[in-house]
Amino acid sequence: MKKFSKVLPIVFLSVLTSSSQSGDMNIRGSFLDSPVEGLEYICGETKGVTDSNGRFECSNFPVKFKVGEAVVGSITSMKGKIVTPQDLVGVGRYNFKDQRVINIARFLQSLDDDGVIKSVIKIDDNFADNLQKR
Repeated sequence: MKKFSKVLPIVFLSVLTSSSQSGDMNIRGSFLDSPVEGLEYICGETKGVTDSNGRFECSNFPVKFKVGEAVVGSITSMKGKIVTPQDLVGVGRYNFKDQRVINIARFLQSLDDDGVIKSVIKIDDNFADNLQKR
C-alpha cells in the first residue's frame, strides 16, 4: 500500500503536466492593417480564422496566413502581440514604401466585404471559399 501511495501522486502529476502542455495556446496576437477578420491561419496542427479584432491563437511557430489557397505570408516570431504586412516580408514597421507591403495591404483591402477599411477589414467567407475553388 505504501508503494502505491508514493507512485500515484507522481503518475497524477505527469498526467496533469502533459495534458496542460499539449493544449497550450501560448502564441496570441492580432493581424493588423486595420484589424483583419476572416484571415485563415495555420500553425502546426492548429487551423483557425482571425476574429473581428484580427486575433489568432497558436501553439507554435511558424504561423501561415492565407485566404483560400492564396498565401498572404508567414511569421516565425512576433514583435509584441501585433502582426503587420511589414512583419510578413521582414521590413521595419514604418516601411510603407516596400512594394510587397503595398501589395499585401491592397490585396487584403480589396477583399473587404463593404469597402470601408477604417475600422475592420472583413473577408467574406464566400469569397475565401470561391478563391479556394479556383
